[in-house]
Formats: sequence, C-alpha cells, structure tokens
Amino acid sequence: MYRQLTNPKFYLMILLDLIIFGGSLWLAFLLRFEFRLAQVYMQQLEQLLPYSIVVKTVSFFALGMYMGMWRYTNIRDFWQLLLASAVGSLALISLAAFWFRFAGFPRSVFVMDFVFTFVFCGGLRVCIRTLYLLRGDIRQPLRLFDAVRAKKASNPDKTLIVGAGDAGEKLLREIIESPHLRYQVVGFLDDNIAKRNRSIHGVRVLGGISQLHELVEEGLRIDQVFIAIPSATGPQVRRIVELCERCAVAYKILPGLTSILSGKVSVQQLREVRYEDLLGRAQVRLETDAISSMLRGKSILVTGAGGSIGSELCRQIVRYEPKRLILLDSSEANLYAIEMEFRHELNFPSHRALLATVQDRELDG
Repeated sequence: MYRQLTNPKFYLMILLDLIIFGGSLWLAFLLRFEFRLAQVYMQQLEQLLPYSIVVKTVSFFALGMYMGMWRYTNIRDFWQLLLASAVGSLALISLAAFWFRFAGFPRSVFVMDFVFTFVFCGGLRVCIRTLYLLRGDIRQPLRLFDAVRAKKASNPDKTLIVGAGDAGEKLLREIIESPHLRYQVVGFLDDNIAKRNRSIHGVRVLGGISQLHELVEEGLRIDQVFIAIPSATGPQVRRIVELCERCAVAYKILPGLTSILSGKVSVQQLREVRYEDLLGRAQVRLETDAISSMLRGKSILVTGAGGSIGSELCRQIVRYEPKRLILLDSSEANLYAIEMEFRHELNFPSHRALLATVQDRELDG
C-alpha cells in the first residue's frame, strides 16, 4: 500500500471514482424526475451527496479496490467491484434511514445510484485495461497504430490454431496483446460441433480438424498451424501432423496438460512435435521398492555398459546401492567413458570395468 501512495495514477484513479460516486447519485435524481428537479429534491441531493461520496470511498478502500493493478482487471475484479458498489449503496441507504428517516426520499434513486456506480466504475476499469492492452503505456495510446502498421508491414505468418479451448484462447490472447509477434491468427479448427462458426476474441472457429485440407485448397494461405490441445492423445496428434504434412504446412505443438493447469500457456512454449507426442503413452511408474530389493547389496553385471542404453542402465542401478557393478563392453572408448563417469561424477568406487565380449567363456568376472 505504501508504494501505491507514491503512485500519481493512484490518486488519479481515486479522483475519477469520486467524480463517478457523486455523478451517479446526481444522474439518478435527474433520471428519476425526468431532468426537472424540484427544490425539495435538490435539497435531498445536496444532503445525500457528501455521504454518498464518503461511504462509497470507504467501501472501495475496505474491499481492496485500490490495491490491484488496473491494467490486469479481470472477471474477479468485477465481482469485487459489484460487492463494493452494493456495500456502498447499502451504507448510503442506512444513513438516509438513520439521519433523515427516509422522509420524502424516492427509493428508486438508490437503486439507480447503485447501478450507475457499478457500470461507470466498471467502464472506467475496462477502458484502462483496453488502453494497456492496445499499447502497454496509457500515456502514449497513439503508438498503438504504429505497432499495428508495423505488424502488417512485417508480413506476419498466417496461423491456424487447432483447439478452440482454454489453451487456444490463451495462445490467441498473447498473440493479440503482443504486436511484436509475427503471427496473424486467421481461425480456429476444432472437432467440437458446438463450437463451429463461433468466435474467440473475434477469430472464428472455421470447422473441424479434417477441414484443414479444404481450407488450404480454397485459397486460405496458411503458414503455420499451432496445435493447442494439451490433452491430445498420440493418435490425435498423429492425425493432425499427417494433415499438416499433406498440406505442406509447418506445425508446432504446446506441451502437455500441466501447462494449461498451471496457466502458463505461451507462444514461447510452442515447440516441434516430438516422438513422445505421437506415441501418447501414459507415463511408466517404476516399482522402486521391488527394484531396490532385487538390486541392493548384490553384484550386477551389465553388458554393453558403454552404449547409450547400457550406460543409462548403469546410472540408474547405482541409485539402488548394489554391492558391486561390473561394466562389460567390447568398445574400449565407450568403456573408458563410462568408467571415468563412475570415478569422477557418480563417485561409485565399487565397480569394475571389463573390456571383453559376452562370448568369452573364459572371462573371470
């Protein structure tokens, strides 16, 4: 809160809200009496106006409406704003009942005052959020048009997003909010029929995934396809990849389900499709207790210990504390490499390196 007190925008926000607090009550009286206020109602307005400003300001402070960063206003903030507006209006009604006994006060004025307070305060925050989205600096909104022109001039890659779900929406939002990204999203593809012909942030769902080939043939130039289905199975990814390759369109994929759960979906996470994406197998969970009981305290021989599979097997076996590990390989270079690793990195002295083949019957291990 101390840092907020040194922020000039903090005081500007409070000033704008104070104007809204007073203006909402004034407008409520005007609309209630069709813009012809009799002297008695003018006196009521003058009596209530200072109380209205004070109680609404207190309620907004009490409910933390000035603690957040307004450039990141979201749905949760609007629920908080609704609560603060309701608390302020209820406090104003209570004061009117206590001090003035509601003598001659029109009840509908308080309802309209609540609605105007919520709508105008919410509209102010939406405007701030929009300005920051468009430019990122509210003091220089005109630079937005320079950024838009620059993006158009840079000939951005026309992009399709496969998956009109949460991940696809987050991906599109980042592209929209980042003028420096050279992507122009021209549509979504999704097999969910309920999403067809609907739009996300103004970008339409053009059809199902299988329609990619039709869209390309119809002249829709596509440079990139972003696969934004973190829960996709191996066969689903293979199908999308095959369609992209058939249409000669480049493609990238978002990582697994953990990304969407953590909310960290980003263009920076897009990567090439890997073999594990195509396999789509569930993660293998090792029975470590059973493996430990089988290996701990025993002498283990690993053939081909210097190869890629054998060396990794040796590294894993060491974790289970065998009595001795015998490294056997017919390649002197590979055997030397794994032995040096055991000596200087794994620090496992109970090993022995043997340069031999498994066909050597006379080998003494």
